Amino acid sequence: MQEPRSRGPDPQAVRTARGLQAAYLDCTVILFGSRARTDWDYHSDIDLMLVGDFKQAAQRACRDRAYRIAYATYATEPPALDLKFMAPIDYYEQIHYSRNRIGAVAHRDGIAMGHFKPPQRRARETESKPANRESHELRRRLQSTHTHYRKLHIVLDADPTPDEVSVYLGHQVLEHALKALICAQGKAYPRLHDLQSLAEAAQIALTSDWALLNEYAGGARYDAPPLPMSDFGASANEITFDLTEIFRRIERLTGMDPWAMDGAYGARERKIRRADNNDTDGQLGG
Repeated sequence: MQEPRSRGPDPQAVRTARGLQAAYLDCTVILFGSRARTDWDYHSDIDLMLVGDFKQAAQRACRDRAYRIAYATYATEPPALDLKFMAPIDYYEQIHYSRNRIGAVAHRDGIAMGHFKPPQRRARETESKPANRESHELRRRLQSTHTHYRKLHIVLDADPTPDEVSVYLGHQVLEHALKALICAQGKAYPRLHDLQSLAEAAQIALTSDWALLNEYAGGARYDAPPLPMSDFGASANEITFDLTEIFRRIERLTGMDPWAMDGAYGARERKIRRADNNDTDGQLGG
């Protein structure tokens, strides 16, 4: 299938978002992500944010409605839909006091189909302190980094033969870690999966084979080609080396030890190799 010639927003995704907005007039529908930018392709999801008061049952009904609209809009089977639901007060907080949380990104880079009306605050409610605006996102990215790093350990312990899953997990480790570093630097990170672009934004050089990792960023669902390797051990250890350097920079910027963050979400599977000594226990694939 040919790539689209126009690199503007996907017009069919825009029509899908408008159709969903027409069905939910009491909320604000925002198309964001690659389909709202210029870097989408036929594998890209349609990222939609709905700002409103949605209960769980209402969210399920909304997803069903969104797919029906998408099927009626696209000539062929539509891309996968990724719907995010956000309460108006949370959206308001994020667009005013955050750079990298998803509400702020959707507001900054997305296409709003309706007008957002700021919520009314009760007298005793106070807004978040600007100084703390990125702390939540930094911790969330570190949590995701540790989650994928533990999974990578488990997968390679079970079978050191590389597959799309292990390479995907390696990519996710570095993507979340780099975005955490950019948060710690007080900058807005690009909403991309490309490791080289993220490394450039963070002003750090990667030892890992970022081109290989990028190819499997979406996992097996993007029909990536067969792995051009039979041993993932060396690549896995490069990921550990890069992660250690990223965490060292975060610690220098924030005073917090990112390795200790894992204690809040579950013990690490094994001792991690630290670059400041000769301990090699915990090298992945070793």
